[in-house]
Parts: sequence; C-alpha cells; structure tokens
Amino acid sequence: MLGELHELLVRHYVKDRIEQTIEFKPLPRLETTLRKIEPVFTEITASSKVLNRPDELTATFTSLLENGKELLVECLSVGEWSLLEKQNYANKLIHFDDELLRFFQIDLQAILLSSNLRILSGVNGLVDRGGSSGFSGCCSVPGLPEFTIGLDQHVKELKCNVLKDETRVLAVSAPEGFGKTTLVKKLCHDDHIKGIFGDNILYVTVSTETSLKSIARNLFKHYDINDFDFTSEEDAKNQIENLIKQKGSGKMLLVLDDVWPSTASVIQDLKFQLPGYKILVTTRFSFPQCDSMYKLSFLKPEYAKPLFCRSVFPSDQNPMYNVRDDFVNRVVEFCKGIPLALTVVGASLRGQAEDTWISTLKI
Repeated sequence: MLGELHELLVRHYVKDRIEQTIEFKPLPRLETTLRKIEPVFTEITASSKVLNRPDELTATFTSLLENGKELLVECLSVGEWSLLEKQNYANKLIHFDDELLRFFQIDLQAILLSSNLRILSGVNGLVDRGGSSGFSGCCSVPGLPEFTIGLDQHVKELKCNVLKDETRVLAVSAPEGFGKTTLVKKLCHDDHIKGIFGDNILYVTVSTETSLKSIARNLFKHYDINDFDFTSEEDAKNQIENLIKQKGSGKMLLVLDDVWPSTASVIQDLKFQLPGYKILVTTRFSFPQCDSMYKLSFLKPEYAKPLFCRSVFPSDQNPMYNVRDDFVNRVVEFCKGIPLALTVVGASLRGQAEDTWISTLKI
C-alpha cells in the first residue's frame, strides 16, 4: 500500500505536474515524507510478525494510506484552471502529510509501547476493553472507573462539540490506551448531558465483526422490545431508524465505542437525518463518515504521576514506601503520558522490590 501510494504520487504529480502547478507545492513535501517513512515502516512490519504484535499497527497505517490514496485520486480530477479547487486540495495534502508525521512521531510510539506492555504486564487480564465480543448486555452507559484524572477540560471541550447544532457525527480519536472510552463515558455521565438527552443515551461497543442486525437486537432489547425480526441488514437499518423516531422524540445520543475500518460502514448506516439525533464515535482511525474529529492527546505531566501512584501504591500506605522518588519519576516518563501504560505498569510494580523497578526501566 505504501509503495502503491508513493508510485501514484510520483507518477501523476511529482514528475508530470508539480513543476508546472504552484498550487500543489505540498506534493514534494509529501513525497519526502513517504521516502523517509517507507524503510522504517517496512522494518517495523517485519519485526511485528516476528514478535507477534497485534494487527493494530498495520491496520491503523493501512487506513491512513487508504485515505491518502483516495485524496490523490481526487486530485487527478482537478481541472487545470480550477485554482480555488487546487488550493483546497493543497490544504488537504498538507493535512494528510501532518497525519503521516503524527502517526510516526506519536501514534506509532503509543502502539508499540502498548504492545510491549501487554507482553510485560499481561494487560489483557488487567484491563477490560470490552470490545472482543461485540456487546455486553443492553445499551446503557457503563460505569466509570473508580479513579479518573486530567479529563475535565476534555469533557468540557467535547461537550461543546457534541452540542453544536451542526454536529451530527463526532469522533474521538487516539491510539489505544489514551482514554477515549473513559472520556466518552465521563461525558455520558455528565449532569448537563444527561439533562439534555435523558434516558436516550445509548452505548454500543462495536467489535471488528459487528453487524447492523446485532446492533438492532441490542437496541430493541434496551427498550424491552423482544418481538423483533430482521430479514436483512437493510431491514435492520430501517427498523433502527423507526425505533429512534419513536423513542427519540426529543434528543438522542448514540455512542459507538471502538469502531474499526472493518465496521466503519455502521457509522454511515446509522447516520439518520433526524432532529436532535447525534452519534459519538471512539476510534483509533479516521473516517470520512464523521463530520468532525476530537483528538485526545497524552496525559499532562501534572496528571500522569498521580494516576501512576494511584495504581502502584495501595491507598493505605505511604506513596513513597521503599521506592526512590527518582524511580517513580523515570517510570512515569517511560509511560509517556499514556493512561493505559501508567495504570498497567503501576499495577505490575505494586509491592515489587527495587530490582524489578530497575528491570522495568531497562525495557
């Protein structure tokens, strides 16, 4: 895919048109980025197979490249004298180049760190991600973790975005472990949001194989409707729309948690033109079906250490018992402000001797 994108870029622009079209100045910059990242990504992909890392790495990057390929194909259709359209696509190319750089500078590190943490700490047993089986019970909003920190400002910003009249589908985007799901849960439990949407906040955890039929079944069960039958995906879509019209006479917020490229079509299928109806998505990817994107970044340093200490030190003990403060600071720095890393590494170091801390710092 990377080579295909590079070839498309070089064949159609860098060699043929870039020297003649000033509006496409971002293209040489994009080609340079592709040349730099190709050997890095090739090496990482090969090592991922050997180390049995999850497919998230290639899935995330492939999704990004697919979007870039579509953008370049669209550029081919721009007329020679369409200066305004050329400028518009030039801005999109700059944005795509920024996304590529972000992937390698931020997202990739987070994915690899998260992968290492699974191996180190058995993260699958410590963290309930809830996405492997598709759904859990009805569509009520799950409870919040016992302790959260550093999300209040994000909740305020996300709330403003959700409540904008023009917002229909909003995505919260970040690599695994950044707290997307916790942020969205916190928003759903916000008194202001509950006051607006009432009982019509529906929460669906999407797996890599979720279908409209499975979504429909859980939505109907949520409203205690057990007499239903869906003859096809299209029928399920139509019945979901009718259900939302019936139950969401005021306002409705549908949360689709952990959407992957293989099930991205459910976003479009559930994008009904109904007043007061909004969709909030959490994902590690970027989807054109979403009207806007809220990118969740690393946890700030002033929040990272308290979250780590909450995980590693029992609440009834002195936070600094038998552990040097510089060890704590170095492990917190090692976790790079990723909430999942801070909590998992903290749990793995609880009650451990100094040599275990040293071993962790050498990873």
